[in-house]
Amino acid sequence: MADGLTAGQLGAPAEWNAGKAADQGEFAELSVPCAEAETGKLADALRYEEAHGIG
Repeated sequence: MADGLTAGQLGAPAEWNAGKAADQGEFAELSVPCAEAETGKLADALRYEEAHGIG
């Protein structure tokens, strides 16, 4: 909640995900799980932290 408003009340930004669908663009690149052949950015960051004892 932001200033007492829920996500539904705040609505989505006019240009969400740079105008691309939810399964494309930056959000899609972030969300690919570790189990996939080509992982997403978030999975890569978590693997890096785990391998280097960060976090």
